Order: sequence, then structure tokens, then C-alpha cells
Amino acid sequence: PGEPPSDDHRVVRLGSVPVKPMSVDEALMQVRGSRDPFLVFRNTESQQVTVLFRRPDGRFALVEAEA
Repeated sequence: PGEPPSDDHRVVRLGSVPVKPMSVDEALMQVRGSRDPFLVFRNTESQQVTVLFRRPDGRFALVEAEA
């Protein structure tokens, strides 16, 4: 019928991460000092779960979950 999905489209669960409260500035300092490409944290200003990640161009992007 069809081809099986390639390994490129599978999701590999790597585990869970703690969601620590911190400011965006603190999160940025932590990501800059780390080899990790992203950080999940609770933004102390908005209280929302937030992801800070390094973009391919070297800049950083912030994604905040809606409640």
C-alpha cells in the first residue's frame, strides 16, 4: 500500500525537563552559557511556561504558552 514512515519523521522522546522560575534575562544567560539549544522555564514576569531557543542565525527566540 504505502511506504513505511522514514526515521526522519519520528519523534524521539528524550525525557522531561524541570521548569524553573526565572526571568527572561536569567534564561538568556543560562542558554548562552550552555551547549543546549533551548531552555524551558517559567517566566517570573508572566508566570507562563516559556521556551527560549537559539535560532540557526545565532539570535534567540522566545515562545510563551497561553494559559
